[in-house]
Amino acid sequence: MRGFLKFISIFMLLVLVVGAGQVGVALIHFYMVYFGQVAPGEPVYVDERAFSLTDSAFLCVLGVALITLSVSVRALVRRRLSAQPHNTSLNPDPPKRAG
Repeated sequence: MRGFLKFISIFMLLVLVVGAGQVGVALIHFYMVYFGQVAPGEPVYVDERAFSLTDSAFLCVLGVALITLSVSVRALVRRRLSAQPHNTSLNPDPPKRAG
């Protein structure tokens, strides 16, 4: 179970990075179209066309949702991992049982 939770935590870290990238790209497009530096459909970079304002806002909200999801799941996984007892089979002095 610990291995699966660690896998989920690492996977959510990747989702966090994707969400942050999505927000970064969407904010750049939104800024450039909103302030009139480019029109929607004109090239922003060499091979990339500018999104419309609604598309940029939607992609920004989607990125923020991915970031929120990944942070929430990682917090839940961390709580579950800290609640599970660790493997104590290799301890030289196992705890004494009362009784």
